[in-house]
Amino acid sequence: WSIWLWPEGGNGAQYEFTSTDDFGQVAEIVLDGKYDKAGIIIKGTDDWSKNVDGDRYVELTEEVTHVWLRDKDEKVYLEKPLRLDQEPLTITDFSIDSFTEANVKVNKNISLEDFIEDYNLTVNGESIKDKVESMTVVNGTDEETKQIKITFKENLNLEDTIHLKVNLFNGEENVALEADSRIGKVISDPKFDELFYYDGTLGAIYSKGETEFKLWAPTSKQVNLLIFENGEVVKTIPMTRGDKGVYTYKLSGDQLGTEYMYEVHVNGKVNRAVDPYAKAVTVNGERGVVANPKPTDVPRPVGKDMKNPIIYELHIRDYSIAENSGMKNKGKFLALTEKGTKADNGQMTGIDYLESLGVTHIQILPMYDYASVNEASDKPQFNWGYDPLNYNAVEGSYSKDATKPFLRIEELQDTIDAIHNKGMGVIMDVVYNHVFDPARHSFEYVVPGYYFRQDDKGGFLGGTGVGNETASERKMMRKFIIDSTKYWVETYKLDGLRFDLMGTHDYETMNMVYEELVKINPNIFILGEGWNMDMGISEDLRATQKNAAKMPKLSFFSDDIRDGVKGNVFTATDPGFVNGKSGQESYIMQNIKGGQGLQGYVSASQVVQYVEAHDNLTLWDKLEITNPDDTEETRLKMHKLATSIVMLAQGTPFIHAGQEWARTKGGDHNSYKSPDSVNQFDWDRVLEYKDNIDYFRELIKIRKAYDVFNLKEYSQINKVFKEISKSNDLVSYKLENGDKDLYIAHNASRESREFEVENGIYKVLVRNQKANSLGLEELQVQEGVVEVAPLSTLVLVQKVEEETE
Repeated sequence: WSIWLWPEGGNGAQYEFTSTDDFGQVAEIVLDGKYDKAGIIIKGTDDWSKNVDGDRYVELTEEVTHVWLRDKDEKVYLEKPLRLDQEPLTITDFSIDSFTEANVKVNKNISLEDFIEDYNLTVNGESIKDKVESMTVVNGTDEETKQIKITFKENLNLEDTIHLKVNLFNGEENVALEADSRIGKVISDPKFDELFYYDGTLGAIYSKGETEFKLWAPTSKQVNLLIFENGEVVKTIPMTRGDKGVYTYKLSGDQLGTEYMYEVHVNGKVNRAVDPYAKAVTVNGERGVVANPKPTDVPRPVGKDMKNPIIYELHIRDYSIAENSGMKNKGKFLALTEKGTKADNGQMTGIDYLESLGVTHIQILPMYDYASVNEASDKPQFNWGYDPLNYNAVEGSYSKDATKPFLRIEELQDTIDAIHNKGMGVIMDVVYNHVFDPARHSFEYVVPGYYFRQDDKGGFLGGTGVGNETASERKMMRKFIIDSTKYWVETYKLDGLRFDLMGTHDYETMNMVYEELVKINPNIFILGEGWNMDMGISEDLRATQKNAAKMPKLSFFSDDIRDGVKGNVFTATDPGFVNGKSGQESYIMQNIKGGQGLQGYVSASQVVQYVEAHDNLTLWDKLEITNPDDTEETRLKMHKLATSIVMLAQGTPFIHAGQEWARTKGGDHNSYKSPDSVNQFDWDRVLEYKDNIDYFRELIKIRKAYDVFNLKEYSQINKVFKEISKSNDLVSYKLENGDKDLYIAHNASRESREFEVENGIYKVLVRNQKANSLGLEELQVQEGVVEVAPLSTLVLVQKVEEETE
């Protein structure tokens, strides 16, 4: 065996065992930096055979200097455990795995005959032994087994905890063992949803005369409503179990602002849980708060721009936190409401700058309540926010005062209103695919095992890469996602949602989300990451790019154009079309035509065209790595060329905030928790690269001026799109546009290239790293060819007769 260890945010490596002690084999590992968490696999030295099915993880604190692992045991021990051969005989699990089946697991071999000879099963002290139909061995023989399946004659009541008591022979004596049942794989049985699916309203339902609290907890024996004052419980109120396992209680009087939690008695434990549907929370999301948010009177923008998004992705803190940003509410929601702000150097900042770009939609990184930033601290903290805590509450670290639960709601609404007043839409980044800490999340506290996909041993599956994945295919998780997205879109008047790791979800859920949201906002735009990862549902059910035909109204990030233009994001030195890789012309043309023939797309409206986003290297940093010997001037040409390809392609263009000024993060490819010095907007660089920004603004104007850039159906595109050339690092084509045909060429060569154009008079819209939607100059073509400068884009539009006159 060897060890494969990867620190979170760092690189994985293989390490060998170098000695032994009285416990087993020993390895010493020194990491190359300070990390919070590491993953561990015990693998074959020369292959990837593993000694347990899942991955192990360890939190890295200053106190954690030693870790013990045991063969066939997924647990990570921070204190030295007994060797497996030294452990006493114990019951390791007693799980209800179907409505008529339970499984008992022990840590050492026993015989079925010994088990049957002296056991009892009780519920509330009453024996249910007469309800047992049979006992069989799982994976073993009647004489030697570690698992026994108990089959019952009739369906079990899942509210009941079954107590098992058994005397087993171990060595030279009988050992009395006891265990309480837990809800196991029965939770994922489709019959569970049939019995317990509830389609009504959940959460704290407010009215001035009373508030009704409703919690879905079908496997719990009891639920109490806890009322808090000054952080202490002042009332413990038993709730009433109703239809489908929903517990309710009506608390009279005006409860607006009342702090509450639920006390859930389930699986032999008592869990305190924040209401999964809480619309407001206290600092750090510790308790729910009764709230009644209402939409504001400011209308959403309407019109052509809302149907043809040009998306600009930003992070609330990034945008305003710089000392010289000129915004007063640095790092807060309200910074985006401030008008007339300027940096110390005179550069326009704030919402005025965003408006000046001409983008149609501002996509904001997560702004629901997330776990990784301490809202009670004034110290500088940064995180992207992809670690959900309370899905329906607003993140407090972006508020001027996180101790006021309603203030953050008002501030976010004011911010969205300000963006709407500027004629731009707002897209919210949502992360329903995983949570920060599944074992301590309300989902798991309230209905253990239901909301997350699990392996056969009850462990969380981790296809998301962060140790858990939610089970959208289960009806109540699906309902939660639909209810939550409807709440956000209604209350905050959102214009779109960006789904993180959308491929984790099932396509049926995603279609239902769209169907519900389009009723609220006819222009709703839903996009997501359709990556096909190793998830706990079959590939044909996943909301991935390959299944795009099953989700015709949804859009997907295109890694094809991203990697084709600049090179693979997972190999920093790998170049693409603009930075030196040859033979990419046909692939780039295919992407420009809206990704036809790639993945499972059925229309260009499903394709989000981009070369840079918040994660991975920025485009500028990528170019510095792939082309270190080129001058800055040359790399700037490559940068503009890459942006031009995205902005002029069929599909939806997506721009990472700062791409317009060649944003750098100093080579940090994963700045999710890096300091402000890495992530903040550099307003001095904004001014320095003014020409880049002007170029970007004009590309947007050009795209908006010609509807032929926003065709949705492939049949429409193929009628007007005429390929001219795709060789010698040149991609050129014609867009037939009535009497104003457009000719477009992207030259990735270090030399000038020519392509064929009909003779006539043209306005030059883009040429030699300059752009102007009204025309840079006129060009008369007499020889049927036009020259394209090295590393540049050329756009020509035919002049009609009256324009010539």
